[in-house]
Amino acid sequence: MRKLNRLFVLINQGDTKNKPLSQSLSSAFREYFTNGTPQVDIAIASPLDLDESAMRSRMAGFTPDAILTISAVNYVVDPYGNYPRIVYDVSLFDPIAKRRIWRASIDNSGSTDFMDRRMREMARKIVQQLQLDGFL
Repeated sequence: MRKLNRLFVLINQGDTKNKPLSQSLSSAFREYFTNGTPQVDIAIASPLDLDESAMRSRMAGFTPDAILTISAVNYVVDPYGNYPRIVYDVSLFDPIAKRRIWRASIDNSGSTDFMDRRMREMARKIVQQLQLDGFL
């Protein structure tokens, strides 16, 4: 696999009010990419956005080698009040070939008291796996 020089990260967790979980995840990614390789642009999608062309325009303007999407796809709280189970689909897309080149499913379940820590851990795991797979 080729090393990425420019990576666009799109976070879509479906949260709206100040996007606290998405902001925690975005901050964690920024910490991991402080050395400047690859150059990273991070955007947070909102379920309230009716026009997605602004996001596409932002991506095109950045000219990334790849687009990393992180989407919450399942959120379940069992009937006994245990910790919520949140499952994320994480995909890396080649914008030129217009195809997925890497994919992961992440179960980020646990106590809601530690959401910031869970977001940092998830970012760390994603970055580590992308490094192991030769993208970073």
